[in-house]
Amino acid sequence: MEKLDYDESEVVYDYPIKRNDFILDNLQSGKPYEFHVKAINKASESEPGSTAGRFKITEYPVADATARINGEAVFTVEYDGNPVPEVKWFRNGLEFSSGGRYRISTT
Repeated sequence: MEKLDYDESEVVYDYPIKRNDFILDNLQSGKPYEFHVKAINKASESEPGSTAGRFKITEYPVADATARINGEAVFTVEYDGNPVPEVKWFRNGLEFSSGGRYRISTT
């Protein structure tokens, strides 16, 4: 996988990936990126394919919320992407989902 930005190109991962998804950490907010991916098998190696174009990661901070005991705290986050991004919530580095004390809705 190769990461391209307006100023430079660099290989960011050069090992086999046996899945159809990949998480690339430490991208800088507000900086445009373009990614090229290639397939390699026993027969050959493809030319690098491109994403739908350049895109920019924009991080918006989640505001702190205060709730009374047994009350409710609401966090609202806007996001956009094509294809529509997969949404996951984390607390202290661990993913959590609806159930028990938590209710998560995505609209």
